[in-house]
Amino acid sequence: MPDRPAALSQSREDRQAVKGVLVLLMLVYHAMSICSQASPEAFRYLRFVTGSFIFLTGWSLGQQWVAQPPDDEGLKKSSARRGTQLLLLFLGLNALILISGWGHPDKQALARQAWPHTFDRLWAALISGHPAAASFGILWPIGWLLISLAALQSCGRRLGRASCATGLTLTACALTGLPWVAQQSGVLDMLLLGWIAMGLAAMWGLRQTPTVRLSSGATGSGLWACTCLAAGLWACAQWPQWLSVYVVAVAFILKGLGDLLGELRTWTSQAKGVVALDAAIRRLGQLSLWAYVMQIVFLQAWRWMMGGERLSLEPAFWVMVFFMALLLWGSCEALAAMRQRLRWVDHAYRWVFP
Repeated sequence: MPDRPAALSQSREDRQAVKGVLVLLMLVYHAMSICSQASPEAFRYLRFVTGSFIFLTGWSLGQQWVAQPPDDEGLKKSSARRGTQLLLLFLGLNALILISGWGHPDKQALARQAWPHTFDRLWAALISGHPAAASFGILWPIGWLLISLAALQSCGRRLGRASCATGLTLTACALTGLPWVAQQSGVLDMLLLGWIAMGLAAMWGLRQTPTVRLSSGATGSGLWACTCLAAGLWACAQWPQWLSVYVVAVAFILKGLGDLLGELRTWTSQAKGVVALDAAIRRLGQLSLWAYVMQIVFLQAWRWMMGGERLSLEPAFWVMVFFMALLLWGSCEALAAMRQRLRWVDHAYRWVFP
């Protein structure tokens, strides 16, 4: 179809903008976790961030699968390679944290208790991405999602669509309360959430009118508000009791937010300030894995410089978050410039952050 590349390009810009917003929200979440005295209740309104990132990744991979020819070997090989690299990066970063002792105190305590008597259990926790033992946990489900895409590509287009339809049904049933899912860690739920997004994107297709995009944006904004309100008042955004409602809400939030940002980009194309802000947010989304890793590095460095002192959720904390956001954006811009000028930097980035 002649309009397919344009649809793909616009969709990619929308996804980058949504990823950029999620990176900033994740920065707030990590800052509260690492540098603040926030109580568990303060995290209610940000429970959707990690799941949203996984969902958006699955959606993006599903769209890639639909857009490529059925016999494209390149997508299969690159997906398997990128997934393996992310899993190796996940294991390498966690091994570095455990060896250096520079990380979350609770996870360091677990490592000291586990070694050497139950090291096999600790290793199994790292392999499974269990949040009690592992840091940078978002890399684990994304790595397996990429490997899943390679497996889906091997099935062929017709069998792959049938697998998506069957998998969506079974996964939806599982997430709404099968006991074996309820007993698993949140990481497995995140992986299932990504698989749902991949299947939905493969079944959804790419052709949409502006009316559908605006309707989706309005619906997504409303569901976002309702989800945050419900999470704040009743703490219902927990795995897996309310997961079926959560999945539907996140789907419309991400799809709607992307559509809404895409339309706003069109309407405000002459406003230089808005264009600059949009470019900065999309830069964060374009280098989202780099931004994810570096924000944790920056925040841990801040905590070390402050002697482990934690801030209350007062203006000083939000000023720190603002400057961390600027530092994170600056690191992304510097990396992008270096990738353009130095080929070895680009190759190194593509290998470490596929």
